[in-house]
Amino acid sequence: MLELAALPMLGRSVELTDLLAALRDPRARLVTLTGRGGVGKTRLALEAVQVVRAEARVPTHVVSLAGVLDAELVIAEVAATLGVSAAPQVDLQAALAEYVGANEMLLVLDNFEHVLPAASDVIELLERCPELRILVTSQAPLRLQRERVIALSPLPVPEPGEHDPQALLEFASVGIYCNRAAAVQRTFDLSDRNAAAVAALCRQLEGLPLAIELAAARAATLPAAEVIRHLDDAHLDIVRRVRGDAPDRHDDLRAAIQWSYAVLTPGAQFLLQRLSLVSGTFDLDAALHLNREADFGDVVDQLETLVDFHLVDPVAAGELARFHLASSIRAFGCEQLEATGDLEVARRVHIDYRASQARAAAIGVDGDDEVVWLAMLQADHDDLVAALQAALDAELTDAALDLACGLASLWGMRGYYDAQAQLLDRALKLGENTETAAYANALLWSGYLGFEHLPGADPAVLVERLERGEALARRLGDDEALLRALAHWLVVTPYTGDVARAVRASEEGLELAERTGHYRWLGQIEAWSGMLANELGDEARAAELGRSAVARARRHHDGRTLVLATLMLIPLRRKYPELAADTPSPEEALRAARAAGLGMYEAILLPMMTAEAVAAGDNAAALRLAGESLSIARTRSGSPIVGYNVMTMLSVAAACGDYDVAAFFHGAIREQIPAMTRVLSPQQVENHDAVLARTRATLGVDEFEAEARRGAQLTPADAIEAALAYVTNTRVAFESREQPTPAEAPPEHTNLTGRQREVLDLLVAGLSNKEIATRLGISPKTVMHHTVAIYRVLGVRGRAEAAVAAVRMQTS
Repeated sequence: MLELAALPMLGRSVELTDLLAALRDPRARLVTLTGRGGVGKTRLALEAVQVVRAEARVPTHVVSLAGVLDAELVIAEVAATLGVSAAPQVDLQAALAEYVGANEMLLVLDNFEHVLPAASDVIELLERCPELRILVTSQAPLRLQRERVIALSPLPVPEPGEHDPQALLEFASVGIYCNRAAAVQRTFDLSDRNAAAVAALCRQLEGLPLAIELAAARAATLPAAEVIRHLDDAHLDIVRRVRGDAPDRHDDLRAAIQWSYAVLTPGAQFLLQRLSLVSGTFDLDAALHLNREADFGDVVDQLETLVDFHLVDPVAAGELARFHLASSIRAFGCEQLEATGDLEVARRVHIDYRASQARAAAIGVDGDDEVVWLAMLQADHDDLVAALQAALDAELTDAALDLACGLASLWGMRGYYDAQAQLLDRALKLGENTETAAYANALLWSGYLGFEHLPGADPAVLVERLERGEALARRLGDDEALLRALAHWLVVTPYTGDVARAVRASEEGLELAERTGHYRWLGQIEAWSGMLANELGDEARAAELGRSAVARARRHHDGRTLVLATLMLIPLRRKYPELAADTPSPEEALRAARAAGLGMYEAILLPMMTAEAVAAGDNAAALRLAGESLSIARTRSGSPIVGYNVMTMLSVAAACGDYDVAAFFHGAIREQIPAMTRVLSPQQVENHDAVLARTRATLGVDEFEAEARRGAQLTPADAIEAALAYVTNTRVAFESREQPTPAEAPPEHTNLTGRQREVLDLLVAGLSNKEIATRLGISPKTVMHHTVAIYRVLGVRGRAEAAVAAVRMQTS
């Protein structure tokens, strides 16, 4: 009989409770525990068997079917385990039924996935034995009407950024690693030194208990950080370890996957191989295109089989089905592709499919279905990027340019960073001598995105790309590309300072869009031209163009133009109240941005709305909006949006009377202010300068500079975290004004953890977050999380109040 492993079972209390409830339910006579290989089905089943034995004294028998290669021999294996032999002229099924009779019994059939045709024998045995219950462990369900299925998923894993050892031990995946590592290395201990690596390894192994145990079994020679370093190149080779007390397939993750793979039909095997090239998630259309030789119904059946065997996992993603392959299964599938000699053919099919999708998206985002196409690009982003990298490596120029242009339309809305710029640069270099619309658009996207999102980019290079893109569009007679060029010249004017070129682009763009009937381009060029007019001091012209753009956007349900026009008109509304009747409210524009998935515009609108709330004296609304805006900026490291959000915090902090905090945030972005003010309206610059002057006058020059120098020590990411901490704690203070202040009631500090006490002591000593991080050997981001928690527990708003509370804690 199978026995439980020596190591404890961790993190399955809920699943064990569900399984025991099913086994106790008289209506559930057949229970199937499913899950991918290595997820812990057998261990959980045996744990449940022990409980049933102890509480009900029901005879239990465990039958291992791993060595049974023919479904027709399943009943024989069951009979042999129970010690039943058939008499002459009596078959084994009848002999078993007679042996069990009307007695209670729990029969466990372990590893049923490769003998699924024997399901009919299981049903027959249940029908003959009214008190018999059967628990099956199988990677796939038996698909029987009376079957109750309990699916076992991998264990939860820590979120990125969670490095605190005590918090990590709450995750069973980390607990498994630590238990197994301690078994092979007595001195192993989870600490600040290795916690981040252990958490990252559990994430990369996707919470699969077998993979985590095998990786931990190497801890004496390969710590978690070393395993991570080799995972990309040797995923399946590094996750193995010979163990004498386990089946062969549990010594090796590759063998565990091979066990499932061998059971599949050739068609399902082929589909798994093709899907292994997909990064991220995919939909049914991708499966159909990657296996285009097969009929629709066959592909659906094959995909269903892969889901049944937990080789492909469904992903919750709205109305349309999406799927995902674990990284280890992808690695195995690629090995199979290479072994069959089909890798290059499959890779080309994958690239061609994604390139055609990106080509359609590049057109679609400029049309009426912009929202749909942006959502598609977002859903398939990881795989589109992987296809672009593959196309670049294979020097497939047309495919690379199509992919780059399709992705660029998403990057402009969701964020564009150095890694993406490098991909676009590679595509431009590959297509250097290409005279196509795709190459013209790639040049235009590169120039525009560089100015808007990469502060360190060379302006001369970006201008040259825009000029080449425009010239090529004119040579090709491509109106769409030319309209993009003219619009981009308007957008980048604050960076280039070339007002004359912008005026020409505005005039030609408005005329060309009107003449060719491109109403979406017309609306956007009106909005950008309005911003230009505002910069040039022609506010009447700006208002006229803004009104026209809004009316056009509403007629054609064009969310992007509606948002652009609102962004232009918001700063004007304070000076021209009559505009309010003709223009959307900021709230309407924010809804439109969110509905269209225009994340970049959302991150610009929210700070503007924050400033409006400050101007209206509504500090509670300003803090709420600032919190939303900062949460978005937090996900856009490296974007100018980060600096813009921190800049907004000056007015928020000053409005709340915290001028020292305002000076602190000013220091964090002081060097970026000249670049940021170039893209702000005159009204926004005027408001910022007024807040800055008031802050300096209130504090005095010396204190102002001292706080600014402190803020200057922050990285952009730390500045965002500091801003979020300030907003969170200030909101708490606003919402609890009626509560006793810390001076009236001593702070409750017993809930501070040991680490939080350490952080508090160093914080009181005057150390910066960066210095605290260095002293304690943790990241500045973790320090920030601790300080937020400390402020909440102590009921204080910042360092000064925390210091007072700490002194009182020592004297109380």
